Amino acid sequence: MMTKKDKGGYFMNRTKIGIIFLLAWMCTFFSFAPTSALEQNQRVDVFNDTWKLQTKTYKTIVLDPSKEKNPGWAIQLALNEAKTAKQPMKIFVKKGTYTLTKPLRIYSNTWLQLEKGTVMIRNHDQVMLLNGDYGASYSGYNGNSNIIIDGGTWDGNGDTIKDDGTAFGISHAQNILIQNVTVKDIYYSHGIDLAGSKNVVIRHSSFIGFFDDGTRGYAEAIQVDIAASVQSFHEFGSYDLTPSQNIRIEDNYFGNSTTKGAKTWGVGVGSHSAVNGKKYENIQIVHNTFDHLSSVAIKAINWENVMIYQNNLSASTYALFATNTEKDPVTQFSVLENKIDLQSSNKVALRFLGHSTAKMSDIYIRGNAFSHVLPGQKRAFWSDTNHIVFDEDTNTTNKK
Repeated sequence: MMTKKDKGGYFMNRTKIGIIFLLAWMCTFFSFAPTSALEQNQRVDVFNDTWKLQTKTYKTIVLDPSKEKNPGWAIQLALNEAKTAKQPMKIFVKKGTYTLTKPLRIYSNTWLQLEKGTVMIRNHDQVMLLNGDYGASYSGYNGNSNIIIDGGTWDGNGDTIKDDGTAFGISHAQNILIQNVTVKDIYYSHGIDLAGSKNVVIRHSSFIGFFDDGTRGYAEAIQVDIAASVQSFHEFGSYDLTPSQNIRIEDNYFGNSTTKGAKTWGVGVGSHSAVNGKKYENIQIVHNTFDHLSSVAIKAINWENVMIYQNNLSASTYALFATNTEKDPVTQFSVLENKIDLQSSNKVALRFLGHSTAKMSDIYIRGNAFSHVLPGQKRAFWSDTNHIVFDEDTNTTNKK
């Protein structure tokens, strides 16, 4: 028989159990809720299929273009074989220096890997590598997809070839992995042009050296773009206003090359055009170095759900410039734990420019370290915005 004392102990134990259960339930519930701006803006699950590209089973072609009279054509023949293959194809290009007299075209389910030390030199006036055929028409994200571009130096030869030529033109694609490449000495254009593409990861790469005629200070090493017109991406369409989204730029270097007359790109990662009603969503820029770019390190136009995390930022006008169209409010923009080195030409390091008709909101600026700040220079400035969190514990080193 249970005594009074036993009953008291029973009820006390039951109460403890209830409290423990309640606490466990609360922990479980709140563990699924975002606890910071970083977690809110770090939707990495969308890149799972991109990261898994390397785990697929590929049929491998080992190619030695040095034995061919036309190395570029030999590489293209292998890419064409991959186009019609019934299983994913990996084309491994052996080490060498190869001159390309025409653009290369890469198709779905292809891994193009260049052996370490391989150099591709552009000797024509077009893009170096393109995910489709000239004049073709794709829609949405249904163009050539599931592609890896891996390794090698892609030399735009901009000190010699004074014609517009992007290194990689990617449009209407999904699940694209670009890694371990060096893109150098591009004339007038971009290192990588992403027009209407999604689930793209660019990592462990360098973007060095830029040439122009003095009119392209806004050109981006990596352009986040929309499939809007033949002027923005002239190689193929369609121009159905598909925006780029789910873009992760990770562990890359943006700076100058050692080529005589070269300079840095005007913009490291960014956009210079936008369309009302079309946002670039889920853009993640993490662990990169932007080394004294000639204008803006990161230029975000109509970007929403953005994470800029643990980068080294240095540029002559802004470390970051963010704005939107007059009809598109944008939200969720996190700038966290970056090292920002101000130049004497900077009036403001981080600039957010909304509109009275469409404001920017939920901007988190936390844990950043600003160095070489001169009197009168602003770490951040915003207008036509709602709900900005600027961390008062942000570190600042003033220039004496």
